[in-house]
Amino acid sequence: MSDSKSRVRFMQSLVAGSPVSGTGRHADIQAEFDEVLLARRVLKRPRKRLLQVLHSTRALDSTLKEFTKLHGCQPSSPSLGRYLYALKDGCASLETISDQERQRYQAQIVQLRNKYMHEAGEMPADDSEVLTLLADMHACLQRVFSL
Repeated sequence: MSDSKSRVRFMQSLVAGSPVSGTGRHADIQAEFDEVLLARRVLKRPRKRLLQVLHSTRALDSTLKEFTKLHGCQPSSPSLGRYLYALKDGCASLETISDQERQRYQAQIVQLRNKYMHEAGEMPADDSEVLTLLADMHACLQRVFSL
C-alpha cells in the first residue's frame, strides 16, 4: 500500500472512530477521502495532485465543521481556519488546541490549500508535497479527536 493510500485509510479510520461518525455527513466525508484515492489514477500528475489536495482538504474541512458543531463551538461563518480558531478558543466540553498548534495547522494546511485553490497556475510540485499535506492533516485530526 502506498504512503498516500495508507495515510488516507488511517484518516478514514480516525473519522469512523470519532463522534463525527454519528452525523449525517459521515458518508460524505468518507466519500471525499475515497476521491483522494481515486485521484491517484489520474495520469496527468499536476492534475492528480491538485485533486488530492482538493478532496483531502474538503474532507478535513467537513470533519472539523461537524466536530465543532457537535461540541457547540461552530463559528458563525464556515472555514477551515475559523474551525481551528474555534478549537483554540474553546468548546464547552473540550480541551483546546494551543495557539502554536493552530498556527502550525494554519500554515501547513490552510495556507497551502488556499494557495492551490485560489491562485491560478499553482500546483503541488511533486508527490512528496501531497504526502506532507496528508501527514499534517492526519496529525491535525489525531490532535482534534484527542480533545
